[in-house]
Parts: sequence; structure tokens; C-alpha cells
Amino acid sequence: MTKYGTYYHVPTQLFKFFLVMWLSWLVAFGGAGMTDQVHYNDFFQSLNRNSFSGENVFWKLLFGSFINDRRENYEVGYVLINLLAKQLGISYLAFMFSISIITHTLLINFIYKHRYPVFTVLIYIASTFYVQQANLVRQMIAMTIFLYSFRYIERGLFLPYLGGILIAVAFHMSAVLLFVVYFLPSKVPKSWLLWGIWLFSIYISLKGLDLPVVKIGYYSLQKFNRAVEESGPNLFFNGMLVALLASNPNKLATRRYVLAFNMFFIGVILLNLSSITFYFYRLSYYFSIFSIVVIPLIPLTLTNRLKYIFPPKIVYAMSNFLLVAFYVNILVRRVITNPEGVIGYRLHDFMELFNQ
Repeated sequence: MTKYGTYYHVPTQLFKFFLVMWLSWLVAFGGAGMTDQVHYNDFFQSLNRNSFSGENVFWKLLFGSFINDRRENYEVGYVLINLLAKQLGISYLAFMFSISIITHTLLINFIYKHRYPVFTVLIYIASTFYVQQANLVRQMIAMTIFLYSFRYIERGLFLPYLGGILIAVAFHMSAVLLFVVYFLPSKVPKSWLLWGIWLFSIYISLKGLDLPVVKIGYYSLQKFNRAVEESGPNLFFNGMLVALLASNPNKLATRRYVLAFNMFFIGVILLNLSSITFYFYRLSYYFSIFSIVVIPLIPLTLTNRLKYIFPPKIVYAMSNFLLVAFYVNILVRRVITNPEGVIGYRLHDFMELFNQ
């Protein structure tokens, strides 16, 4: 048993298993049309052309991300699992399917540690995080490892958290900044401070801020002009953050949700500041992912805030209905009428699963 339900109940475990397999299947087979998949596939296939004798090719592959800035030289952890897959003789599709199973297992377990898991899964599927599982593969591996390691922040265990982040860094170098997360406040900061930081980020988002270009490996910290179609989720996240700020996030029930709110707040701020550099946009994924467990709490926080003005049952029911309708609308548009918006414009063939 857990605080929020029968976590070890057999039907729940079976549902979680089939959910992981279904989500992983769609991501793996839908990855054919994703931009970054070309680079990942090329790297995986290139291992057939490398001899692991003479000139230390193995070590050049393994530590390539540290000795030059060529995009095809990935982090140590990602190179190792590619080499392992090649040694096992599995196909690239089977390799990606296996990765997706691992990342979704970590993600679903994280979701089921929080309230309203079914609603949270709906939010996840309708969000950009699901799409990016098939595109930003290395960063999504690092992100799900971070989500798994977040339990150690809740328990105040630094060394296990440090170990988890070291593993995450081995898959995406951007995760190195997650070391400082352990030392962030475990309480919601003062309301005036949160509002001030948010308003400042909005100002920077609208006005911009010119900074000199800085290059770290193949990461270029330069101005990022977000496309119009990518501004919608950012506007929505800001709206959800305002709703939480206005409904007093200090009233969140447990430390787990206080920490999740702080992560979500950082994610929205980074998204707003992404006009400064694209790197903030990519870094925001580690924090904005907490939106999937924080947003379902908004009807509850609004109800508590407005209970002396409007009937609580009406506020709770209406806000829940509007949130569910918003995400169902996204699913209808992206999954039914525009499936390529979720799983790519081209699917892998089933038989590719068995190719060598």
C-alpha cells in the first residue's frame, strides 16, 4: 500500500506494464520520422564499419564526446549501450524499443508516486514530452534517470542522488547542472519573490536580451528565436503557473508536491528565458516535466482559494472539466486528425524489429 492507493495491487501493476509497452511501441516505431533519429541511426549503423582493433578505435568512440565537438561522438553511457546492442546483434529498432521501455518504466513509476496518475498519463501523452521520447533520445534517458533519482532528494539522501545524476550525465552532458537541484529550497519561496522572478522572465521573454555567443562542445549558447507554433505550450505553462501562484502554492499538501512545484516553476522560467539561448530551452525539459504531476492539483488549489466565494464542488468540477477538455482536445487534434504530430510522419515496418 502507498499513501495514494494500492500501488502493489496486481491489476494496477498489469495496467502499468501494458501502458509502458504501448507507449514504448508507439515511440519506437514512430521514431522513423523524427529529426534526430537520422543521427542516432547513422551512429548505430557506423559501428559495423568500425574495427575495435588498432588505433584504439574503441576508446576513441567511447570518449569522443570529451575530446572533440563532433555531434556523432556521443556521451560515454550512450556509446556503451550502442556497443552492447551491437554485441547482442539486435536491430536499431529493437535497440530503440528497449530504450523506450526503460525510460517509460522509470517515467510511469514516477507518475504513480503522485495523485491522479490516469490524468497525469493523459497530460503526458498530449504534451511535447511524449513526442521527444522519440527525438531527444539521450536527453530523455537522462531526464527519466533524474526523475527516478528525485526520490533521494525527497528522502534527503545526497550520495544516491549524486550517483543517479552521474549516470544521467553519462547520457547527456546537460544533466551536469542537475547536481545543484539537491541544494534548492525544499519550501515554496515567498510569494512576492516568485511573482517578481516570473514577471522579470516575462519581460526578458518579450524584450529579449543580447548576450555574446558562448560555445561549450557542440552546445552553442546563442539567441533562440522560438517558432510561432512552439510558443503555445509556453503560454499555457505560464497560465498554469499563474493559476498556482494565485491559488497559494504554500498550501500544497506534502513536501513531494512542494518540491515538484519548485521544479515546475524553474521550468517555466527557463522556457521564458529561452529567448536568450536555445540551451535554456533544452535545459527546461528537466524541470517542466514536473508539470504533468503539478497541473492536476490546480483544481484542488483553486477550490481551496475560492471556497469562500463560490461553491467548492462547482469550482472543483468546472476546473477539472476544463483541464481534461483541454488535453482531450490536444489528443483529438494531434492523435486522430494529425497523428504525425505525435509519433512522426513515417512508421517503421514491423519486420525491421528483426533486422540485424
